[in-house]
Amino acid sequence: MYCWCHRLTSAAVCPAFAVYLNLLEDDAWACTTLDSITVCLAHDNDHRKVEQALLKKEAIQNLVKFFQDCPEQFFGHILDAFLKIITKSSRLNTAMATNGLTTLLIARLDHSNLVVTKVWRLEFI
Repeated sequence: MYCWCHRLTSAAVCPAFAVYLNLLEDDAWACTTLDSITVCLAHDNDHRKVEQALLKKEAIQNLVKFFQDCPEQFFGHILDAFLKIITKSSRLNTAMATNGLTTLLIARLDHSNLVVTKVWRLEFI
């Protein structure tokens, strides 16, 4: 997916991200969609249109639910994307944490056998 979100007006970003957030529920597109969201956020300009769209309650809930429901085989891949999101925006970090991401993150890292999670725990601390 190509990051075109930075070219949209504030009013147009929300409908565009509704499509992205719906794709998080599709196993075939979920990881690619999360990567695209991460790229769009990385290219977000001073107006923070992407951040504002992602801060909406529905968007935060979709991201946290995706993290919770992500199959183990993709877990290592999504960790990097979530790390980029939470380090790019302290507001998104806080919003996702207060909606359960921190608890889920700790639980999943503790129960995962992936080597990448051991490295990620060090970055998280």
